[in-house]
Amino acid sequence: MKNLCSFYNAKAKEDEHEICRRYKVSAKKANLFLIHLYFSLISAIFVERTTCQSLLPFIPPRASCFARMLPFRLWAEAGRVYRQRTAIYQDVVREKEFDINNKTEKLNTMVKRLFLYLFVMVSPMAVWGQNIDFADANVKAICVANWDTNNDGELSMTEAAAVTDLGQVFRGNEEITSFDELQYFTGLTYIGDYSFLRCLNLRTINIPDNVKYINKEAFVACEKLTSLFIPGNVETIESKAFQGCKNIESLVISDGVKSIGSGAFAGLEKITSINIPKSVTSIDQEYWQPFYYCRSLEAITVDDDNPNYECINNSIIEKSTNTLVTASANTFIPSGTKIIGNAAFYGLPIATIEIPLLVIVRVYSR
Repeated sequence: MKNLCSFYNAKAKEDEHEICRRYKVSAKKANLFLIHLYFSLISAIFVERTTCQSLLPFIPPRASCFARMLPFRLWAEAGRVYRQRTAIYQDVVREKEFDINNKTEKLNTMVKRLFLYLFVMVSPMAVWGQNIDFADANVKAICVANWDTNNDGELSMTEAAAVTDLGQVFRGNEEITSFDELQYFTGLTYIGDYSFLRCLNLRTINIPDNVKYINKEAFVACEKLTSLFIPGNVETIESKAFQGCKNIESLVISDGVKSIGSGAFAGLEKITSINIPKSVTSIDQEYWQPFYYCRSLEAITVDDDNPNYECINNSIIEKSTNTLVTASANTFIPSGTKIIGNAAFYGLPIATIEIPLLVIVRVYSR
């Protein structure tokens, strides 16, 4: 019986080494093998027990107790061997699974780093030298003539980003129709005075996100513009910046704009509503209020969190002085108003208006 147990022990160890070496057998199959080993030992024990019982009449009385306990000892030994081998195999499996999980995690980390490298390093490098595809051939010709530093007949994103001042190369040009590619001029922090003055056929333009200042009369009389979006990075819109853009129907002033100059949006005849964000702290009305002669203006709103201005009766009121800065076609002068600013009602289709007593009306004269 001892030889039989030694044989199965040796066989189990050999099989475990084979399993650990190849690691191709699932835990379920390995357990079936151990169960098979367990029942093989039980069969051997049963045979041994039968043999012992047949020899009991010939065993001396003092030895009969040991002989009767022998089958149970063999049974316990078989169980111990099975549990030991199962524990060893499970430890090996856990170790292998731990190694595999670690390797998988390392592989995933490497893949993530690779994609991050491709995104951060390779993609910008590919885009950096890419040529800009201009929708308007006239705009391209002007840009290439002024900023094509490598003389290849194209303007790359690198060359566009190096431009810090547009100058007045587009001023008065009546042939250009679109300049959405302006967004690639990321070196610009301002759009200078008269940059696009009287570009009468300019229909679309995309103001770059890095521009902080739109200088005076930058887009005066760009009559074909139909919509205007002022991004939140723009801090200052100077006087008459968009005066006379009479076909603009949609005007969005993003939160972030701090100062709006005199007459900045004068003559936008088709806009029907305006909203003043909370960031606006200065509306210049020294000569003209920013929205004079906006003939279709019917609704005005001011962000409730704006510290300097509020909206009462569809009008912009300066809180500190109770000055009515800008009115609309539906404005009734609020009670408590002390001053009506320059050109507050100028150009609005209003037949009559009632002015309360003790209200100062500012009239600008040159």
